[in-house]
Amino acid sequence: PAYVTFGSPGLVLRRSAAPPGVDGVHPELRQQHLEFRPPFLARLPSARVLGPEGSVITPDGGILAESTWSRGLFQQDRIYRSLRFPRPQLLSGSYYTIASPFSHNYYHWIVEILTRLFAYESVASDRPRLIVNSFVAKSHLESLELLGCQKDDLLTLDHQSHQLENVDLPCFIGINPYTLAWLKTTLAKSIPAESPAKRVYITRRRAARRRLLNENEIEAMLRQHG
Repeated sequence: PAYVTFGSPGLVLRRSAAPPGVDGVHPELRQQHLEFRPPFLARLPSARVLGPEGSVITPDGGILAESTWSRGLFQQDRIYRSLRFPRPQLLSGSYYTIASPFSHNYYHWIVEILTRLFAYESVASDRPRLIVNSFVAKSHLESLELLGCQKDDLLTLDHQSHQLENVDLPCFIGINPYTLAWLKTTLAKSIPAESPAKRVYITRRRAARRRLLNENEIEAMLRQHG
């Protein structure tokens, strides 16, 4: 196995502190700085990838936490609830996985999944196929093409298990200055620079959850900016 980190640890000053006098504020919101760990890429020989979520299993039967998103989701995952797994399909060659829960969601796809391609170029000489979830919409394919990944390069997960000669596993980094800067720079090379014709705000007023308490104020402010 190989393990490579990219960039260095980061410390960013929080733009706005927790509102004074508000009870029940999460402890992390009281910190003056945001800390970011450097993203990494792990290469694992003879590992298995279990669909549909993309959990990675080592040759000795260990389950990699970095492939299961979080403890809460891990307990809902097939890898936690199954007594046994299907016989794996053996595939030769190298594979780079970005499979993860919530790939159908636009925010998660852009901020937490596409950014995991930050290390893809470092292993491009091995021509690894890209492992993605079974839900692949047109917008997914278009964004992958902008980053140099073609449809023929994809291995789409279903409910099968695959044992692969080599698996490149980028970390679940979430919001990180290094990976977001990489995504912005890489996409900018493929998208012509044009002035936007109009600005669009998508309301959450009818959302089932995570509504904005001061959405009226936000909308009024945004109107001032066109």
